[in-house]
Amino acid sequence: MQIENDVAKSYDDFPYESYALKETHPSHIYTIATLYGFKPTLIDRANVLELGCASGGNIIPMAFHLPNARFCGIDLSKKQIELGKRLIEDLQLKNISLIHQSILDFNPLEKFDYIICHGLYSWVDANIREKILEICKNQLTATGIAYISYNTFPGWEIAGTVRDMLLLYTAAEKNPLHKATTARSLLMHLFTQLKNMTTPYSALVIQEVEILLKHSDAQLIHEHLSNTNEPFYFHQFMQAANKYDLHFLAEAFLSNMKTENLPAEYTVAPKNEENRILAGQYMDFVKNRRFRATLLCHERLIIQEKNIQEAIWKCYLRLVVLPDNDNFQENDILTPKEILFTNSIMCLNVNDPFSKLVMWILFQAKEKSLHYSELCKSIMQNVPQSFSEIQVFLDKLLLKAILGGIIDVNVVSPHYVLEVTDKPLACPFARYQVYYQNIVTNRRHENIQLTHLAQALLPYLDGAHDIKALIQVINDFVEEGALLIVDENNQPVNDEQKKFLQIEMLCKKTLNQLANQAILIR
Repeated sequence: MQIENDVAKSYDDFPYESYALKETHPSHIYTIATLYGFKPTLIDRANVLELGCASGGNIIPMAFHLPNARFCGIDLSKKQIELGKRLIEDLQLKNISLIHQSILDFNPLEKFDYIICHGLYSWVDANIREKILEICKNQLTATGIAYISYNTFPGWEIAGTVRDMLLLYTAAEKNPLHKATTARSLLMHLFTQLKNMTTPYSALVIQEVEILLKHSDAQLIHEHLSNTNEPFYFHQFMQAANKYDLHFLAEAFLSNMKTENLPAEYTVAPKNEENRILAGQYMDFVKNRRFRATLLCHERLIIQEKNIQEAIWKCYLRLVVLPDNDNFQENDILTPKEILFTNSIMCLNVNDPFSKLVMWILFQAKEKSLHYSELCKSIMQNVPQSFSEIQVFLDKLLLKAILGGIIDVNVVSPHYVLEVTDKPLACPFARYQVYYQNIVTNRRHENIQLTHLAQALLPYLDGAHDIKALIQVINDFVEEGALLIVDENNQPVNDEQKKFLQIEMLCKKTLNQLANQAILIR
């Protein structure tokens, strides 16, 4: 009990940043489950539980945007729960409750369709980890899905070494904030000493140091300087889950499902649970993976690739990376030129005309999600082959791009607009958030960091102000000195006519950015 009290006090004293996590959203989980042949509860009438909800930055936007679903969050920090409750009261939400309680004492009578446990499993002791799995076993509905994230080996090996170093160096510090400051000074020293070294070990350490230097004090305190931080091999986590009759559905990050260069027995269909776990574990070794977010269910699944491809037929698709060639043009489709799409996980080279056509159509759609049928229709307008002939190649290309994180996929139709109307309307939740912070949650459950101009503009995107009025709002802010207009040399613009033209241009540009960031609605 004393350990829990100490943990609660640390979170009360230094609240953890509470933001949206796209991969935990029921819509995302529902989509992945559908791809892997599972049939969960529809999200608009689901019952959702979040263990360790902090102040509700993740679960409250879900409740706002899914008014017919029900949500419950619990957390050990009384202060953070009170912050969340004030937000719920301000928004007058009736479909969500936040509870100040230890997970060990949580024994609800109801069952849940989705259970979210992010950033908790590796940071608590064994009895709480067992309780988390027990809750998932007993409180999940028959078609329920649990999301549990945790640190993993082998990637955590070097992170653990740096953590041990920080713990030793800061051992004399009792004040958590002083501990974080002392840890940061060591990280800066390590960065200075190692940045010019060329050994493999120094490269690994400096990479970890660069990650930690970007973290806030709260992240350092609660993640890397916490009393408990227990990584697991993926197969070890699944052994623990299996004891509670919880089975592997998929990973919340689809890119973690991609397997390559493995023995044939792990790459042929059908794939039973044991083979899928072993394949995932081997890929962790190959990729040096350090973090997983695993989806669990009550059923043992056998997965066949053709079923995943057929599930894509029901999905909306959105290209989430840009080609390496900024000048990717339609006439490049029929040339020998290779087009590269890349992110931190995968490189997708397209050189045949059909693949380039598919990527061109998605590229032209920009932030718009195209339904599979829309994509097929556009393809058919450009190729002479029959639908059945092109579908085989299309499905293989899409599966590869989806598993590589090149294309975002969603079974649920997105609810936002990409066009700026004469009287733009922003999501009410984002309009509320902007009064308190410069990071807002968009309609894709992503965190959007706003520019100063967007912050000033967003409260007035209420569907009542037209473009002319919005430009005047920004002009008034500039006249009052709340915003400064500068030229291409970063110098203040003093000419009144030039200043107004600059305001007009920036206002329209910001509105287009907010539309592309999925913040505007009908």
